[in-house]
Amino acid sequence: MSISPVREDPTYPYFPPRSSQGKWHGTAPDGKLPEVHLYDGSLCNRACEFCCVAGSPRGWYRPYCAESLALALAVVSPEGKIKLYGGEPTMHPENVLTAVSWLREHGFRGRFRMYSNGILATALTSILDRVPGMDAVLNYSILHGRGAPPIPDRALAHLLAYPAGRIFSGAPELVDVGSPEPLDPAIGASDFGARCPHCHPVVRSDGLLHGCPFAVEKLAPHFELGRPGDDPAAMIRRYEELVRWQSEVVEVEARKRGKSPCAVCDDHLAELPLPFSDK
Repeated sequence: MSISPVREDPTYPYFPPRSSQGKWHGTAPDGKLPEVHLYDGSLCNRACEFCCVAGSPRGWYRPYCAESLALALAVVSPEGKIKLYGGEPTMHPENVLTAVSWLREHGFRGRFRMYSNGILATALTSILDRVPGMDAVLNYSILHGRGAPPIPDRALAHLLAYPAGRIFSGAPELVDVGSPEPLDPAIGASDFGARCPHCHPVVRSDGLLHGCPFAVEKLAPHFELGRPGDDPAAMIRRYEELVRWQSEVVEVEARKRGKSPCAVCDDHLAELPLPFSDK
């Protein structure tokens, strides 16, 4: 198969280094975040049991608006990366294109990445054709038929025929947070070596800056970084406090319980203290 794995992105998993003072360095040189995710809901054309957002045809969807996109611009570096996911973003290609155009018009100069199951292959390649600074990452399990029906042959042939260097295979890890049912042991899930991946945050299309792309459907105060109109520096400071909490609280709890950090957040979040110094 000529679709290559993602190799050029060192932020998966993302383990920011510490300084000698113990401060997390999860920011770009300009003090903003090097990347942020955009999430427009859990509506999907599949209902995979391993989906961390429980995506399905019964999921929710809300288009991106200027208010939510401005929230992304407030915290991400203009030279950084914006990652779009769902649900399934290719179900709403015009929403993706409108969001990208708005962000470009308002000063974002970095790169875009779209996460997709690849089933709507012509919609995916049409988006790539219209957004030169974007690549796409396909769900590993659906691409390879692991624990889910594979991409239909016709759609896969279309994706394989697309010029190289724009469409990649995702990582094989599955994450045990958010799924409606325990993962099939035959499929497996990564424990990340008992370390939290420390992903960068998510701007939900309903206007919340959420701290974790895997747990984005968990509307718990532990993940609430801010909303439109909040001070960008305060939101970034909250992100740094969240990352420190993930390391010093969640990972410790994971080792104590013999679980992955994701499973701790899935099963025991209400038992954990809030990460933020202003709460």
